Amino acid sequence: MKAELFTAAALGLAAAATPAQAADDFPFRANDNAVWATIGGQHLNYAETWQGQTPDSESGWLPGGSVGASILTVDDGRAPLRNFYARLEGSYSAGAADYRGQYQNGTATTTTTDETVITGSARVGRAFMLLPVALIPYAELGYRYWDRNITGSGGYDETYHNLSYAGGLMVQYSPMRRWMLTGDGAFGYTFQARMHAQEPYNANYTLGGEPTWHVGGQVGYTFSRQWEAIGLVRYTQLGYGLSPGVNTPLGTAMEPDSITRETTLQVGLSYHFF
Repeated sequence: MKAELFTAAALGLAAAATPAQAADDFPFRANDNAVWATIGGQHLNYAETWQGQTPDSESGWLPGGSVGASILTVDDGRAPLRNFYARLEGSYSAGAADYRGQYQNGTATTTTTDETVITGSARVGRAFMLLPVALIPYAELGYRYWDRNITGSGGYDETYHNLSYAGGLMVQYSPMRRWMLTGDGAFGYTFQARMHAQEPYNANYTLGGEPTWHVGGQVGYTFSRQWEAIGLVRYTQLGYGLSPGVNTPLGTAMEPDSITRETTLQVGLSYHFF
């Protein structure tokens, strides 16, 4: 009889604990099963290096925004993809930046550039619930398109494309009801980088792969079961390596090493479908 009473008590405690655990991780699952949109600004800072000098640089704030969606599967041992995390995100920014440098023909100038930056990324990972903290290591594949149209006399247009891969870690912490804090960081490399210089140069450059990394943070406040207000900051750095020589109408030319630094500040809304 004592054994039966003990078994019944144990089963009762297990049944009582299951809803509590589900309730404890609900804020994370709601946060990670969502779609969102944000608006704000991105500060672009680009610099080329050649023989210890900086022949070209440009910087400026570009207005823009992003949209995204993520899913986090249930923590169920019977599920084929337990605690599986996936995320898609795209961003767009455009505006003017200050340009200081020289054209490919060697003409020095100070002018402005019309900038357009489009990025996309896909992540897959797995969540580990260490309540009140969730850890999500992930792998990421990214794409970046950048159009820089140098204005003024002698100006021309250049377009850059590259892919990137990275490994990262996202850390989520819910300090109190309705609040969610997220930190994120990843490191990887660019690859398949290309640049096309339009007329009068009309040349295609193959750029070398270089390290890329990003860190960021997000604050979220859930003001209803489905809706959350979010604010985020993100810093991204990526590089392009020296290109081989390319024949142009002005002779053989090369694209030097470069570093791009981007700081993003945005606010927006997230809709939880969990």
